Amino acid sequence: MYLSIDPGATTGWCIFNADGGISWMNSIKHGEVIEWLETLQGIELVIIEEFMLNPPGFRNQVPKHDKMITVQVIGYVKSWAKRNGVKVIEQQRDKRVVGYKYWGQKPLPKSDPLNHAYDATAHGIYYLQRKGIREPVI
Repeated sequence: MYLSIDPGATTGWCIFNADGGISWMNSIKHGEVIEWLETLQGIELVIIEEFMLNPPGFRNQVPKHDKMITVQVIGYVKSWAKRNGVKVIEQQRDKRVVGYKYWGQKPLPKSDPLNHAYDATAHGIYYLQRKGIREPVI
């Protein structure tokens, strides 16, 4: 099984089966991530959206006095993965756009925190399809 994560204050996630089919997707709050990760079994690979502070083309990405929750979630995931022998692939944020196209879906507005589950799914679809694990929808 594969796990795809869109980290943040509301963390979106999607679990894919061995063939790249979507098994389950949802969102959880930052404070629930550690306990939730400990419930997972059978994960072979984690695909997670990478985070870069002020990447080229982005200004004022992080508000002043931000607690960097996205970075904290990435740390939780990497720690869990290392303890459990699970490989982690970090993926650039723009890959989800292509993932949505592979999925045949349109991105949903960020105004609803629950939509992060769809972003996580699009990230997973991009990676799994590019690696030939998932069959194209179209």
